[in-house]
Amino acid sequence: MDNFSQFDNELTYWLTLYFLPSLGSKRLNDFYQVQRNPKHILEQTQLFPLKARTTLHQMRNDPDHENWSLIEQNLKWINPDRQQFLLHINDERYPALLKQIADPPILLWVKGDVNLLNNTQIAVVGSRACTASGIQITQQICKQLTEQNLQLISGGALGIDTIAHSQSIEQGTPTIAVLGTGVDGVYPKQNAILFEKIQSNGALISEFALNTQPSRFNFPKRNRIISALSSGVLVIEAHKKSGSLITARLALEQNKEVMAVPGSPLSDASQGCNTLIAQGAHLIQCAQDVLDIIQWRNQYPTPIEPNQAPSINLTPQQNNMFKLINDVPQPIEILAYICSIEFHNAQQLLFELEIKGLISREMGGFIRC
Repeated sequence: MDNFSQFDNELTYWLTLYFLPSLGSKRLNDFYQVQRNPKHILEQTQLFPLKARTTLHQMRNDPDHENWSLIEQNLKWINPDRQQFLLHINDERYPALLKQIADPPILLWVKGDVNLLNNTQIAVVGSRACTASGIQITQQICKQLTEQNLQLISGGALGIDTIAHSQSIEQGTPTIAVLGTGVDGVYPKQNAILFEKIQSNGALISEFALNTQPSRFNFPKRNRIISALSSGVLVIEAHKKSGSLITARLALEQNKEVMAVPGSPLSDASQGCNTLIAQGAHLIQCAQDVLDIIQWRNQYPTPIEPNQAPSINLTPQQNNMFKLINDVPQPIEILAYICSIEFHNAQQLLFELEIKGLISREMGGFIRC
């Protein structure tokens, strides 16, 4: 791999994998679960799709291959003094909660305060074509949440997203926008000034490389990051086929709280939220409703006393997990985070404890039987 010597570092290898065709985030994560070292992944070319193998062969033999220019451009963009970061999945600054989902992005471009990514956040999403009442309730709830120093995360789109970010900025509370383009672009153009303010007091983040243009496929994909980085997702106005409902579905898959503000059954803008509530989402009428839900959600469990342990034989891992579960529902991603294990391993342990009749599933997590 002669041409790799000029950029011989872990980030370069991850960028090489990123720019190979036919290697999406899901396939890369399959490799990552087996081998955490990107240099070693690149040595397993027999497992790559044909297009990826061909491109990698060309890169090894052609120092002028276009992918080398893309890699160099993204490496040169990194500038901590200007708050420009590129995190790979093994980076200690990479957000812990994002690692818990099925297909976390291998790379994360960040403009702004990289230290905010591990803070407790509430996702606020909704319609781009919001109504006057939707604007009013979003302003009211977001203002009250940020007054409690809660960090809001959204998608930087027009409508509800923009209002949530703007309220955070007005209160001087950091906010994060997850983009469906590269962080060096501005979409929508109307939010150029807003994005500058978010970078100054928050962060713009994206799993897409520099110069990535808007695509209808990118925005639904980025929604899994919005929900993953949050303690819960609040939907304010969503049409029947709104992208916000994708975020809500992803949140459910990630075992996050889903909350929705109800609206008139006569309003198209409220159909999505009303449906979510009918399906079991928390009904939200004010900021305090959100605070009540998130307050218990973010209370990390503490291990119980040894004399409270069950008499049934447990493996050390099962016992460590069981000690953290009490009569308050404990979310799976919190349990995985505390035990320092992967999400799928936590799922397996919880399933084993459930089979033994020691725990059960409730809305919001697991409790002792």
